[in-house]
Amino acid sequence: MAQQTLATEVGAVAANVFANAGEAVTAAGTATSKAADAVAAAAAAAVAATSAVNSPGTSGTSTDALAVGLGTKAFTMQAGKDWVPGQPIVIAYATTPTIQMSGVLNTYDKATGAATATMLNATGAPGPYSAWVISIGVAAANGVFKLPKPGSRGADAMLVKADSGNWVDVSSGSFVQTIDAAANLGADWFVFYGNSGAGVVTLLGTALPPGSMLIVQCDGVIISKQIVRMAEQVLTLRDEKPAGAYGDAMTGGAWVQRTLNTVVANSIPGASLSSNSITLPAGTYEVQGSVPAWNASVHRSRLQGGGLGTFLYGTSESAAGSSTSRSMLRGVFTLHAGAAAITLHTYSNVNAAAGYPSNQGVSEIYSELHFRKVA
Repeated sequence: MAQQTLATEVGAVAANVFANAGEAVTAAGTATSKAADAVAAAAAAAVAATSAVNSPGTSGTSTDALAVGLGTKAFTMQAGKDWVPGQPIVIAYATTPTIQMSGVLNTYDKATGAATATMLNATGAPGPYSAWVISIGVAAANGVFKLPKPGSRGADAMLVKADSGNWVDVSSGSFVQTIDAAANLGADWFVFYGNSGAGVVTLLGTALPPGSMLIVQCDGVIISKQIVRMAEQVLTLRDEKPAGAYGDAMTGGAWVQRTLNTVVANSIPGASLSSNSITLPAGTYEVQGSVPAWNASVHRSRLQGGGLGTFLYGTSESAAGSSTSRSMLRGVFTLHAGAAAITLHTYSNVNAAAGYPSNQGVSEIYSELHFRKVA
């Protein structure tokens, strides 16, 4: 009886050992499978990274430790790429690509690979992580960055920490925009700031004419700006007369003020035309123009006034017989205070007409001036 009991116990132990061995084999198989998956994933990541490194365009890798989040990120990728500030950028964690950040590239040093970007979208655990694959594109599912826009403003209201990540729109008014101290704004702070109104807004020393936009950002120590779009400020003027009408009469041996009666375009706040006289606000301007003369022998044009006297002469020309030629004006000048009564004149050594009509049933166009505010 004792022998039978012992045999039974030995059999049970043997069965248990066999079962444990089976479980061990199964576990080993599972571990082997997981290891194979990990090796495959690592190989895929390595291939992707190698492809990014070797690609000549807008892709690369970085081993800098970056936390996932919004705001400005600084990192180094391969040198010699074709990145241009302002391009959309996606930075994805190589091991888990769904962990990523996307935004706008601010700077890229082609010689060293050093770069900064403002991140507008971020997904995944905060990290930090040190294996990034970098590519051009937009991470948002619909391809659009949509920023909160709390409302438009028409007067100064200080930019503060709570404005971070917002689109700030100026719909009216001309003013100096104030901004809180860098220490109060903190790191990873940024706003998009635009002027959709008719005035000029000044922010961080930069005058923003209508249609301009910039990004303001702060790292907790320094507040900086990145110009996204700076709208041109121009004033284009003409002398337009009815079909068949000659240009102004020119008196031989004298400077004669020329007619300017039509504003073709004006996006310079404070600029105007009245009674052939031009008013411009303080600033530096490029000017181009042409002033015709017919049957004038020799002739020339000039701009004067605005407290500068005669500040620009046009080219010396000849229009002998029944020919027409144009005296060309081109130059740069600076007004240190707003100036009115800038006028256009021409000189001819004989009595002549400032332009011969084409008489085609539409307005005749004679003198033309184009001003562009550059500072």
